[in-house]
Amino acid sequence: MKKIILFVSLISFISNAQITLDFESAVSTDTHSGASFEIVANPDDNSDNVGKISKNGTDDWSRVVFNLTNYVDFSTSGTKTFTFDYYSDDTHPSIFKLTGSKCGSGDVEVDFTPSGTGWAPVTIDLSTKVEDDKYSAIEIFPSKQQKIVQSYYIDDLIYSDGGQTLTLTATTSFVINVTESCGWGSADHANVSVSNGVAIASNVCGPNNDGNKSDWAQVYFSLPAAGFSSMDLSGADKGFRFKIKGLRESKIMFKLQPGSQWWDNVEVWDLSDGDPNRKKADLHYDNVGSWQTFLVDLSDKTNTNWDRIVFFFDPQTEPNADPSLDVFEIDDIEFGVFSTFSLKENNLTDFTVYPNPATDFVNINSADSIDSYRIHDLTGRVVKKSSPYSNNFRIDVTSLNKGVYMVKLNSGDKTGSIKLVKDN
Repeated sequence: MKKIILFVSLISFISNAQITLDFESAVSTDTHSGASFEIVANPDDNSDNVGKISKNGTDDWSRVVFNLTNYVDFSTSGTKTFTFDYYSDDTHPSIFKLTGSKCGSGDVEVDFTPSGTGWAPVTIDLSTKVEDDKYSAIEIFPSKQQKIVQSYYIDDLIYSDGGQTLTLTATTSFVINVTESCGWGSADHANVSVSNGVAIASNVCGPNNDGNKSDWAQVYFSLPAAGFSSMDLSGADKGFRFKIKGLRESKIMFKLQPGSQWWDNVEVWDLSDGDPNRKKADLHYDNVGSWQTFLVDLSDKTNTNWDRIVFFFDPQTEPNADPSLDVFEIDDIEFGVFSTFSLKENNLTDFTVYPNPATDFVNINSADSIDSYRIHDLTGRVVKKSSPYSNNFRIDVTSLNKGVYMVKLNSGDKTGSIKLVKDN
């Protein structure tokens, strides 16, 4: 019976460009709220494979998310219709939903009611519901608002317009050069705009409407706007590189999350953060007025569902005394294999630090003028810093305790570092 239904569906769309997800190979999915997904043999015909969605009865809103590398593009004219074959033993209303809009139109969802008698065709007509936008994920909520233990099957998901390819593979690498405002957003009283090829974050540490500090003011970028799907961190040594330029120093917190779900995330804090449970990286911006490049190593993560990149400046600190300085530019966001994200092409190489070990003073001689330096102890805490703007200068280290430190130098886009031993 199922094959006859599918034949009719295909005939009805034969004049249009068709896209079919037949679940004959692996797909990129995420599951939430007590749902699970796997590819199995068709329970009525084991000659082909289907997708199996299961609920474990613990939540009303169990769902599976199909992550798309390419957009479902609704900016073209014509009928916007999905069809798929769906197997269910109940008739509880369910939800078909498009998420990950490119330009912030919001999610689009439609209820559908299964036949409850096994395989049956489902048609989702979105011609009057979808904005002129693009979407990067499809979500299915079987038996919404029902805490039940049940399994459902889906096969041959067809989109009848647009000539697109629905490839269910999360993105393994990308480079985002900021060219348009679409995809950028802000929250908790921060602002963001795009000008001259960079994203500009402002009011990132100022007061909210009540005159109090917004601890979590943030700006973010949603990947669908750049034509990418969720990020696949399941491969080896994944990480990020990005550039920041600002009017003052700031600690940065870098975060990944699935869309607006702020509670499901990975957060990477500045080395000086005192919470031992937080992941750390060298995210202290101090090359004031110049671009500074940052690296974030996420090789310990295996998620495939994150599609939003979030930036915080001085989170959980007192409001800045001069809000006009709460402006930072962001550019060149890269995701890929972390081991390839060195700063080698920008490294300072022609400099000397002596004497080392040191007792009272350290001399820095560099072929490049040094804009700023900072000295970290082994916990990552900054114990000394300054902006000499000179090729040759001296640092007084008499106040430092005996031990091992890291000296980090910045000159424009160039960065260099060296271990320093303080000896009494």
